[in-house]
Order: sequence, then C-alpha cells, then structure tokens
Amino acid sequence: MAMKKPVLPKRWIPLGGYKGYEQPANAIVGASDTGMASDSPSPSDVVQKELMVVKDTLNKKGIPVKLKTTSSSNVFMVKRWLVVKNNDFKKAYKISHKFIQNMPSHYIHEAYGGYAVVRKRRVR
Repeated sequence: MAMKKPVLPKRWIPLGGYKGYEQPANAIVGASDTGMASDSPSPSDVVQKELMVVKDTLNKKGIPVKLKTTSSSNVFMVKRWLVVKNNDFKKAYKISHKFIQNMPSHYIHEAYGGYAVVRKRRVR
C-alpha cells in the first residue's frame, strides 16, 4: 500500500542566514522549548503544559494527536509539535486555531503553512 502524501509536508522554516527549524509533516501547532535553566525564556514544563491543553482539547473532539520533537539551529532550543493524521488535519487545525486565539499562551504558535491548507491555498 502506497503511503499517503501529508496534507502539510515536512519542511525547514528559515529564519534568515543559517538559522531556522524543522517542522514535521501535518504539524498543527508548535512551541519552542529552551529547557529548565533558571534563565530559560521558554521553560520545558510550561511549554509542555500548554501543548497538553491543546492536545487534550483535540482528543476530546476525537482527534488523535502525537507530540513530536525536532531540532533547530539554536543549540539551546528544540521545537515541540502536535501532529495529526491526514484525514484529521483540517478539523484539528481549525479547532486549534480558534483555541490558540482564545488561550492566554506565551509559547504556542500555529504551524507555518497550515492556514493556507485550510483555506485551500497553495503551500510551498
């Protein structure tokens, strides 16, 4: 059986020069995680809690979600992502988009390109 092409493909998100981070296929939301040092701008425990709130919300709507971790060009940071299956992508993205707008989050952001997929625009 052939593998289905992801709704939102895996991609490198450039931030200028050599800087950037990897976004996994079908990611709906992500967050930067800079560890648990006392001066950490994105503490792991807070980032994890915020992602779990979104994950629990999607699970309650019947959408299974996986947590994935990717690297970035910043050696002191990893990216954490919530990823869904192809057939759940649009529903999950719409729910998470609305949820993030109303959530007092400091760390979670939408996956790059997801809005274009939901609105049926071409994603590069």
